[in-house]
Amino acid sequence: MCDAWAEKDERIHVIHKKNGGLSDARNAGIDAARGEWLTFIDGDDYIVPEYCETLLMAAETTGAQIAVGNLWYAYPEDDGTMWLEVWPSSIRRPMQTFTGVESIDRFFEHGGIDLCVSWGKLYHRSIFCSPRRLRFPVGALHEDQFTTYKCYYEAERVVVVDTPLYYYVQRPGSIMAQYGPENIRWTLVYIRDYLTWYRRNAPEIAKTMQRAGMKHYFSVLQACIVRPACRPCLGMVSKAWKEVRVLVSKEAFAAFPRQMRWKCRLADFHLLAMLYRGKYVLRAALEASGLLPTAKRFVRRVLHFTRFFSSYISLYRRLRKLKAPLVLITTPQHGNLGDEAIVLAEDILLARLFPERPRIEIPTCLCQFIERWHLPISVAGDACIACHGGGNLGSLYATEEGTHRWIMRRFRRHRIFFFPQSIFFGDDTTGQAELAKSQTDYAAVRDLTILERDAVSYATGQRYFPTAKHRLVPDTVTVLDGWLPDTGAQRNGVCFFLRCDKEKVLKDDRIKALLAHCRVGGVTCSMSDTVIDATMTTMDERAHHVAAKLREAAAARLVITDRFHGAIFAIITHTPVLVFRSYDTKIASGIKWFKDLDWVHYAENMDLGAMEKIIDQYTKGPEHPTQGRSNCGNFVAAAVREVILGQKEKA
Repeated sequence: MCDAWAEKDERIHVIHKKNGGLSDARNAGIDAARGEWLTFIDGDDYIVPEYCETLLMAAETTGAQIAVGNLWYAYPEDDGTMWLEVWPSSIRRPMQTFTGVESIDRFFEHGGIDLCVSWGKLYHRSIFCSPRRLRFPVGALHEDQFTTYKCYYEAERVVVVDTPLYYYVQRPGSIMAQYGPENIRWTLVYIRDYLTWYRRNAPEIAKTMQRAGMKHYFSVLQACIVRPACRPCLGMVSKAWKEVRVLVSKEAFAAFPRQMRWKCRLADFHLLAMLYRGKYVLRAALEASGLLPTAKRFVRRVLHFTRFFSSYISLYRRLRKLKAPLVLITTPQHGNLGDEAIVLAEDILLARLFPERPRIEIPTCLCQFIERWHLPISVAGDACIACHGGGNLGSLYATEEGTHRWIMRRFRRHRIFFFPQSIFFGDDTTGQAELAKSQTDYAAVRDLTILERDAVSYATGQRYFPTAKHRLVPDTVTVLDGWLPDTGAQRNGVCFFLRCDKEKVLKDDRIKALLAHCRVGGVTCSMSDTVIDATMTTMDERAHHVAAKLREAAAARLVITDRFHGAIFAIITHTPVLVFRSYDTKIASGIKWFKDLDWVHYAENMDLGAMEKIIDQYTKGPEHPTQGRSNCGNFVAAAVREVILGQKEKA
């Protein structure tokens, strides 16, 4: 049949060879390929007709060397039909781009099957023709795991689309449906392989790889305990731990959860197996009695309380010792890089202005824990409470506003100020109820200053909170202008920072039109957001992720965004930017701080043709140098200094 098709279509080439397994077949195909792009399709799966077209268009639009599509789980029914279930995409938008190193991080940290397997992707030929000459290991089980992450490392850019293009057929007898001692053995080989590989080839991703090694090892240990067929492998797993421990640094081991470190230190893995078997016997008993959901909720609450109470005790002891501290409070720990950049800028600014005064950070989650359990907390009388800035003062984020009110009540005798904020209280019943409660608590503070980052918020703050002092200043992130060194690298293409949350107002058809214009003009595009899947609890983690996003903006000739901090990131990296409006007034009003910069374009009343001209202006011909720089960071620094020192408000 294959030869018959080859006679009909000259594009089809048939390779006759002895059956050497899946890896051997793929390697033979790679060696025989002469085209620019390669893809792999397993023999029992199938694809949608536009599979290659969609992935190729995404790769060419973004300049990526690997294009990844989403998939359907296909379950064969007895009547010959397929029951389909779409796999939850690993991205939050129709298309998103990553660097090769970022893709490795997602492979190991958030790796859904769409990222981990070798099929369902389009690879540029250069990935397999690099000096490392990547090939699939012949004879290995789950051969994808040994190769896919190395392909990501070879790629400068990877694009992921959330459109399901591949039908992943589920069969009871397939490799993925079975898990036994052979799977355990090959998983241990895989762990050893990538922990050894990164040391030779990619030491810069050591943290990601070591954390992945620990997580994979524990998944194997769990399988040995839970699955009776795998329990004979416990001895092999115990020996493998000694190899893993040598390849994982002390820092990575110490950063892992305490419970897992405790398991590692148990010398007798059979004792651990007995403990786990007891756990599953108890679980079965609770499930039979109908008490399992209640027991789960109880255990979760106990663990949650224990973790936060430990953090509270540490905070309480530190606050009692500090003299004249600067308390940075209500800081976030989520993956919104705009908010995390604000925290980073706030900390840098406080350290720069008052290096002699101790600083302490209290995240929002800990504030809410203290409030919920009515725990005591006190600071020195000369402390200054600095509330994290951003766009969460008001009814749009009611939970955070409730925490603001708790701070006003708890520290009303201290000097409190908000870093630059946007204020928004809705006109509906909920918004006005939140406003009434906030007005009462804010008015009780002895010394309250609110820094507003746009004119609308400034007028709103003066009207709603007349007893507080108000200053109109730019966003805190402008302090980071010049923080990221300019490498002088050549800029290329257009970078989209687009939101997909409840504040999104930009229509998808407008985005598609701009992407189509770029594709026709041969302009490479990258699609991402200033929100990532990460939790950041330290300033070093924030600095790492924010710097990566700033480098992304600095590498483009033009940034197109509907996020306020997407625009700020472009401005502080001196990248031309086209900005769309947001749900509230923070962009429409906040962008006015940069009206003197002719390379900052606000698209409020701009038609599609005008936007396309802006794209052409910055992407065609030689690079367009940006003239002029923002002085906003100095305004923020001056205002914060005056507030903390207690100087009078300037007119």
